[in-house]
Amino acid sequence: MKTDELLTHIVEAIQQSNAYKQLPAEYKQPLDEIVNKDYLASIIAEKKKTKRGQKKKTLYQFKIALKDIRPPIWRRVVVPSHITFARFHKVIQAAMGWMDYHLYEFEVDNILIDVPDEEYELPYGRWQERYHARKVKLEQLLTEEGQTFTYTYDFGDHWVHAITLEKIEETTEPFPHPICLKGKRACPPEDIGGVYGYMWMIETLERNDPNDEERNELIEWYGGEFDPEYFDLEETNEILKSITFR
Repeated sequence: MKTDELLTHIVEAIQQSNAYKQLPAEYKQPLDEIVNKDYLASIIAEKKKTKRGQKKKTLYQFKIALKDIRPPIWRRVVVPSHITFARFHKVIQAAMGWMDYHLYEFEVDNILIDVPDEEYELPYGRWQERYHARKVKLEQLLTEEGQTFTYTYDFGDHWVHAITLEKIEETTEPFPHPICLKGKRACPPEDIGGVYGYMWMIETLERNDPNDEERNELIEWYGGEFDPEYFDLEETNEILKSITFR
């Protein structure tokens, strides 16, 4: 049986069913506009097109939050599942607002993922299984929604980010660069001294005394006023456009 004949029989079967006949007239017209031979044929054609020429991509939605800071500093980003952890590091840096001055590592299920550095080797990490961040992809270690892991940046200031894989979705649409969906509050300045240094900075700035020498020295060091509540989603996504995917 040809496709047109089969679709005609399907539409006729629906229209002759008791459920269809019992529908009020005002519901039949919109239903008829949807359930018809041409519409069903277009759906089949679209599915065949997807199978022939459009490869599905798997997307991961992550929430990234700095640990031990309140109110929280966080970002929600979407990336393809096939990128490497080294590429994901670049996404985190851009989305959070870091400057990528220091070393980093991920820890997933007691596995360390980093880029080995001959001058700086972590003694406490030698006993753990380690992967090269440029050689392992997200999808190789992250497979389930709700999975959590950590990303540590700058082993001096020791910024630990708690990351949750919130959603796994598929798409056939182009996805040329990462996207930030939402976020809150400004990233701490580089080399401020970790969580405690950041807390001291906020407390000092909140004194809001123009004659406070410590506060003025801090502003001079930073290069201007620091607004801990600042976050611009549009600006962040413009920065993320510089990270492209194949």
